Amino acid sequence: MKVRKEKSIHHTLNMLSLDVTKKCLVGEGWSPVFATKQVQDALKRAAKDSNSQVSAILQVLHTRESPPTYFRTNKFTSPYQGIIDSYG
Repeated sequence: MKVRKEKSIHHTLNMLSLDVTKKCLVGEGWSPVFATKQVQDALKRAAKDSNSQVSAILQVLHTRESPPTYFRTNKFTSPYQGIIDSYG
């Protein structure tokens, strides 16, 4: 179990990149606009739980790329959306 945990941490860190000053890691990802506050709260909680000396920074980037499709699901529609996501 410990090896799996270490391997998943290593895999996640490999998806990040160093900034120009080589003092912090930078990661980019999509999130729904309505979830920005929830993502910010989760980052604060993670920094607090890990006793980090620096907090994570969430910066919204505006782009011309179209975001991935996102459908809100509930308890009833979630299994059906899972099937659609699996088979495209």
